[in-house]
Amino acid sequence: PSKPALLRWNGAKQLRSGTSFTVALHLSSDQPLRAAPMQLRFAPDILEAVNVRPGKFFDQGNFAYRVNAEGSIFVGATVAGSPPGRDAEILIVTFKPIKAGATAELNVASLSLQGVAGRMVAHDQVTAFRAPITQ
Repeated sequence: PSKPALLRWNGAKQLRSGTSFTVALHLSSDQPLRAAPMQLRFAPDILEAVNVRPGKFFDQGNFAYRVNAEGSIFVGATVAGSPPGRDAEILIVTFKPIKAGATAELNVASLSLQGVAGRMVAHDQVTAFRAPITQ
């Protein structure tokens, strides 16, 4: 039996108000992925979403996203052809912190990892990305 996929955020440990930063959702899996629809959540009074782009997993596939004003990002990502590697970023998000003294937080509200032939790929619970925002 295969092990659950491991997910983790890679980003700065401390942020500066008004200075953009990127955070990447990294996936390690012993199974290839075909698709990964997901929803992310953040506090829109603390962070401003600037850009969302595919990581290495989906840079050769279809990638679409929508940022909602209430602090959610919906992402649809699929791979055409043979799946890419099994240890890479799924997506990279750029934010601008807008509230000094607060803590930036980004959560995965929902995530479905789909493997070959549409089979679901089990994954661990994703710990939220958190970093303090300074002046």
